Amino acid sequence: MRGWDVSRTIRASVLRDILRGRIVQDPDPHGLRLRGARVTGRLDLEYLASSIFVELIDCFLDGGLTARGARLPLLSVAGSLLEHRSEPALYAARFSASALFLDRATFIASCENGAVRVAGAHLGQLDIYDAVLRNDCGPALSAEGAQVEEVLYLNGLDAMGAGRDGAVVLANSHLGGLNCSKATLRGEYGPALNANGLQVDHDVDLREFTAIGGGIGAVRLTGAHIGGSLECDEAEFRNDSGPALYADRLQVDQSMFLRHGFTAIGNGGYGTVYLVGAHIGGHLDCTTADLRNDPGPALDAYSLQVGQGMYLGGGFTASGGGKAVAVMRVQRSGLRRARPG
Repeated sequence: MRGWDVSRTIRASVLRDILRGRIVQDPDPHGLRLRGARVTGRLDLEYLASSIFVELIDCFLDGGLTARGARLPLLSVAGSLLEHRSEPALYAARFSASALFLDRATFIASCENGAVRVAGAHLGQLDIYDAVLRNDCGPALSAEGAQVEEVLYLNGLDAMGAGRDGAVVLANSHLGGLNCSKATLRGEYGPALNANGLQVDHDVDLREFTAIGGGIGAVRLTGAHIGGSLECDEAEFRNDSGPALYADRLQVDQSMFLRHGFTAIGNGGYGTVYLVGAHIGGHLDCTTADLRNDPGPALDAYSLQVGQGMYLGGGFTASGGGKAVAVMRVQRSGLRRARPG
């Protein structure tokens, strides 16, 4: 895309003028559609209110795109490359749309605000599946406080970020559902997934999900509320400086599954899987899970409440060190039909 010649090029200012009605007085109801174009300059849609659909498919936006505070019916950059050295490649904080499609796209930035920033956005749909996000100075995806009415699709996402906030930040967001299956998130100096205070109406799918991070949790779910089930089958969480899964006061209305080779490797005094004060309405199933922590406990479940059964069988292993035991402090009140491994 960087080698595309002038025949594919259009200035970002021309697209802005089209959307503002300066060039086309009676826009086509199909909207503005570009495929395989190079957009030069930063596309500025800040605070723009338009009824025009905007689709930039397989395009190269060499200065990225800003849609902060804008209102559009639909924005798609599927399959495109967006980059900026000092600002988010896509800056869409407080953006409103029925759908935002970022699937298969690549976003490259070097800034504290995120390669993709949709903090406080209000969206019907948000698809970021099979995308690549890179940021060496801040989050790859910054979506704190965002509202997505349907499922947020991050399946197949490859995201790398830096900083204490995390690679993918969903803190205090409200989602209809969350699908991160087969995604790989890497956080340098912070969590891979920061979902503290997250609210999800239905299921969270972390199957075959890889999270490599640091600090207090490669995956953080402190105070999160999941209205359906939390599925982590075949997932791998790793943290060389703390717990792999830090989920104190997590509430899961249905069941939590850590099965079929789920692996959590942590390092430190916290439990590798930290479920202190959590509440699970259905089952907690850790069948065949592998939890490891050389200097501390593998599972810390003090004051955990499980409404139905807790399963630690079928090849479940937990190895810990230090003065604590490998599996420690499970409050048995609130556990029914518990079956130790």
